[in-house]
Amino acid sequence: LKQMDELCHYFLRMQEVGYLRDIDPRRVFLNYPELYIHNSKFWKRAIMPMLENSRERGVPLDPSLLKAGFDRIDEWWPCYTTFIYGHSDCHTYVQKCQKEHELFKEFVAWAESQDTMRRQRLLDALTNPMQRLTRYSLLLKAVVKNSTDDSERELIQEMIARIEAATRNVEETLTNNDLQDKLHELSKTIESYDAIDSDEFEKIFPMKCDIRLTEPMPYIIGPPQFRRVYLRGDLKFKDGKQGTKIDIHCILFTDLFLICKATNKRADRLRVLKPPMHIAKICLQQFYDYSGFAVSPMNDFGVPTALYYFFTPSIDETRKWLE
Repeated sequence: LKQMDELCHYFLRMQEVGYLRDIDPRRVFLNYPELYIHNSKFWKRAIMPMLENSRERGVPLDPSLLKAGFDRIDEWWPCYTTFIYGHSDCHTYVQKCQKEHELFKEFVAWAESQDTMRRQRLLDALTNPMQRLTRYSLLLKAVVKNSTDDSERELIQEMIARIEAATRNVEETLTNNDLQDKLHELSKTIESYDAIDSDEFEKIFPMKCDIRLTEPMPYIIGPPQFRRVYLRGDLKFKDGKQGTKIDIHCILFTDLFLICKATNKRADRLRVLKPPMHIAKICLQQFYDYSGFAVSPMNDFGVPTALYYFFTPSIDETRKWLE
C-alpha cells in the first residue's frame, strides 16, 4: 500500500510539471491513498500496540489488543468497496494506456524496476488489496483455533463477526452497484413511454414521463434494494379479447412486469406500451392448452384495470414465464 501511495504521489508530481496530463490518475491508482491512510491508522491502533506489548514484556502476541482496530472497521470498509468496484476498469485502463501512451509505458517500466515492487508487475500490485478483508477473517479464525482462554476466544469471535459483517456489506454494495449499472444500461434502450400521451402529459404536469428502473424497489422495508431482470423475451399480445394480436418484448423484473414494443429486430431499442405492473398486484391464469396466459393488473382497491392476453411459441415457454 505504501509503495502504491508513493507511486501515485510521484505520478501526480509529474502531472504538476506538465507530463502525463492526459492520463486519469484516479483510474490508474483508484483510491490507494485513502486505503493507505486507513490501513496506517489500523496498524497504529491495533498491530503496533500488540507488537510493542510483546517486545517490551517478552510475552507471546496478545490478539485481544487487535480489538481497538476492528472496533473502528465501519470507518474504513467503505474504501474497499470503492477499490473493488473500480478495479476492473483500472486493469483495462492501465493496459490501454500502456499500449497507446509511450511515456506512461516508461513510467510503468520504471515503477516495476523498484526494489519495493519485488519483481511484481504494476497490474498485479494494484490487485493486492482485493483479498485484505477476507484475509483478516482467515487469520483471526486461525488464531481462535489455537486459543485456550475462553475470554480471549470470545473477544476474537467478536472481531471475526465484525470483519465478516463488513465483508458482507462490501459484497452487498458491489452487488447493488452491479445491478444499478445493468439497469442503467437497460434504461438507455427505452426510447419512450407510450402507455399514455407523454408529450401531452409533460405539457400539463411539471414532471418527466418515464420509467425509473434504477430507483430502489417500492414497498420494501429496510435498506434500499434494487431489482434485477429475471426473464425477457418476445411474445404475442392482445389487449382484451377484441384486441389485435401484435408482437411485443416483455421483461420480468424482481418486482414488476414490463410490456414493450421493439423498434428494431435486435430488440435493443424499446418503447413501453403499457404501464408497468407490480407482480404482487396482478392476477395470472394460464390457457387450458398452455399456448399462453392471461394477466390482469389490480389497483389498490382490488379492482382489475385491464385484461391482457399473452401467447407463447411453446408449452415450455409458457411454463417458463408462469414460473
